Amino acid sequence: EALGEFFTERSQPEAGLMTLLQSLPDRAVICSHGDVIPAIINLLKDRGMHVHGEPQWQKASVWVLERDGKQFATASAWPPPAVD
Repeated sequence: EALGEFFTERSQPEAGLMTLLQSLPDRAVICSHGDVIPAIINLLKDRGMHVHGEPQWQKASVWVLERDGKQFATASAWPPPAVD
């Protein structure tokens, strides 16, 4: 089920972010690009989320976020897949 478009590269993510995150079911997938992902990760980090390792901001990287109730507790970045 699509929840709509909350963010674009030019938007300020803070306002819609908490609404979006609180409405997500378990195992939800969110897709974005550009400056949006770092802004979201940094905002959640400022709110107490722990980031494991060094952030992976490359194209096609994947972030796995874990919640403790409604709060995001940890984040891990997976590097982009290798291309032969």
